[in-house]
Amino acid sequence: MIKENLFESALFFARELNSEDQECRIRYSYGKFLLRNGEIEDGMHNISMGAKDPVEVLLFLDFLLPQSLKEEGRILLRDKLGYGDEIDSLGVVKRSKEELQNLAGIVLPYLWSYRSRLLSKNIKSASIQTRLVDTGILNLLMLLPDDGSILRFLQSQNYVDYETSKSSLHNSGRYKELVALYKVGT
Repeated sequence: MIKENLFESALFFARELNSEDQECRIRYSYGKFLLRNGEIEDGMHNISMGAKDPVEVLLFLDFLLPQSLKEEGRILLRDKLGYGDEIDSLGVVKRSKEELQNLAGIVLPYLWSYRSRLLSKNIKSASIQTRLVDTGILNLLMLLPDDGSILRFLQSQNYVDYETSKSSLHNSGRYKELVALYKVGT
């Protein structure tokens, strides 16, 4: 059914069979299908509901992470969930500034929520997952109009990848935020 893009029917049968794992995989595939066809809100909603880990979402939206962090994410998923290498990405798709901002607005609450759960479990700063999530949050915030969110995020406890973030902030001319990163990073 999935190969024929009959996602709604596949979801119905997965629910009838009480197969949560199957439902997650179908939602994830359905979300990718919708997103690739320009339905950003419904696509990201389904991807978020189907992902077993936020790193899956970050790897799919691969423009949010540099190659080195993507590889760490794949290793993390392989160790944690038994897969990771086969996660494809949205790829280089031309998106308007408005579409990217809409995407950020949809994904950010999901990542903020997951980040809160990670921090409440006292995950140490060395956690790859926390570093990937925080770096993804920073890169999504950079897609939005400057309202001070990045500065506030960097002035609080965060675990962004220092080198990646330093480069991103410098390249985008966000010098106040870069100073905040230096202060927290030292």
